[in-house]
Amino acid sequence: MKNIWLVALIFTGMADSSFGLIELGQSVPNLCWHNAEDRAFCIDDYKTKVRVLLYSTGWCPNCNEEMEKLVPMVAQFKEKDVVFLSLSAEGWKVGALPSQSFLKEWRQKFRIPFPVLASPRDPGRNFFEPPITIPNFAIVNKRGKLAAKEAEFDLGLLLREVTNALEKD
Repeated sequence: MKNIWLVALIFTGMADSSFGLIELGQSVPNLCWHNAEDRAFCIDDYKTKVRVLLYSTGWCPNCNEEMEKLVPMVAQFKEKDVVFLSLSAEGWKVGALPSQSFLKEWRQKFRIPFPVLASPRDPGRNFFEPPITIPNFAIVNKRGKLAAKEAEFDLGLLLREVTNALEKD
């Protein structure tokens, strides 16, 4: 997307030391998050699908813009073996945790048809080195390997990478 400015997030936590920074082609561990009803959603819940991890925050203008543009576009993947996951690192204000009410409001604001989950203070630290920019995404293929990751979110690139991951599996 042209002329998008990114918001840099600096988090004190580095990548989880149990598996380090995940690079393309490497296995992705069974990461888990919770929705507004406190139900756990994990990567391995969707083993038969390509998994698209969309990291954002509520206070980020670009995150809001990208989600608004993305939601209508996911309809093209409705009959495909893919699941999109909205992962919120923070809520409406800088430093605010993604509360259950925030997750509900985020989902409702954009009419998000896929899981909206809390990723507290984690804007993708398993995939990107600090400072981490948002919005960003990571794609896990059906074999559980990292198929793509991009720190500078571009909707066209995201859609191409999802299509590539589906075609390669």
